[in-house]
Amino acid sequence: MSTNKVKKFKPVMSVFTLVMINIIAIDSLRGIPMGAHYGFSLIFYYLIAGVTFFIPSALVSAELATAWPQTGGIYVWVREAFGVPVGFVVSWIQWIYNICWYPTVLSFLGATLAYLLDPKLADNALYMLAVVLGSYWILTVITLQGMRASGAISSIAAILGTLVPMAFITLLGLVWLFLGKPINISLTVSAFVPNIKSPSNLVLLTGILYTLVGMEMSAAHAQDVKDPCRDYPKALFYSTIIIFVSLIVSSLAVAFVLPTQQLDILTGLLDAFRAFFGAFGLSWLMPVIAILIIIGIIGGVGAWMIGPTRGLLVAAQDGCIPPILQKINKKNMPIALLMTQGIITSILCFVFLIMPA
Repeated sequence: MSTNKVKKFKPVMSVFTLVMINIIAIDSLRGIPMGAHYGFSLIFYYLIAGVTFFIPSALVSAELATAWPQTGGIYVWVREAFGVPVGFVVSWIQWIYNICWYPTVLSFLGATLAYLLDPKLADNALYMLAVVLGSYWILTVITLQGMRASGAISSIAAILGTLVPMAFITLLGLVWLFLGKPINISLTVSAFVPNIKSPSNLVLLTGILYTLVGMEMSAAHAQDVKDPCRDYPKALFYSTIIIFVSLIVSSLAVAFVLPTQQLDILTGLLDAFRAFFGAFGLSWLMPVIAILIIIGIIGGVGAWMIGPTRGLLVAAQDGCIPPILQKINKKNMPIALLMTQGIITSILCFVFLIMPA
């Protein structure tokens, strides 16, 4: 077992920062069109997802993080229950599936940026590759500056890229109701409860569940707060309420304004917002919302970039992977793993964006 253990630093995170990390990692504007597409039944779907998955996962994360309030998160939990090999497998899966996600979500960032610059650029492979790799490596460099810098990026992105636009969308929905305009969904009991016997509706539920995945990720940072046993559960409590409420009310606001036929979840987030703002005569705000979407994506990638990696670092220090990958920098960040992650991501981006289909 390696002696290259994580250095002890004084706490660098507040409860607020942990809440923002959870929000930017889970809450997202990209979930709004999908939720709105369900109409009034979106509340039913979110309640089911909340009771059966989201709230239990938050409670379990809070309990385990207070029992083992140290860097490592889910790896430490599984290691204590089932041993180092199983803990490593779980930590590895969490780490590697995010690497496969980065090219996709950063391509969406590139397409959104192209909307601002020149929509034709979205079809240019070299442009997309430059944006994806450039944004990823810039985030890596910032992350290597320590958790204080990484937490600041997450906090700014959560506020500007998620909470502000969601609050504005909700406000517009309330204005729509206040003006007495017709709403485009039924508010009856039958509209609230979908036909749960239909397989297609169960598929829709999995989509809602997917938007709520990831509450356990921030446990990798539990040791960075002053009092993990008190502060981490508090952060999860606030995060759960904010994420749950913001997704429901903003999705419901869009559902009030837009007919279902304008909410094809396959046409893209920008199309849904273009129609939404167009209904208010606010189409000139589209560049602003595009910028906020980009900020949200950057923050989300940054949060997921470091969380699972810190868990894998603890697995490395338990001898699961070669000692060379245990190296940390002066800011206590896993430099070897972050660089390895960046190299793998770059290769995947190249294959995904350059190689012919």
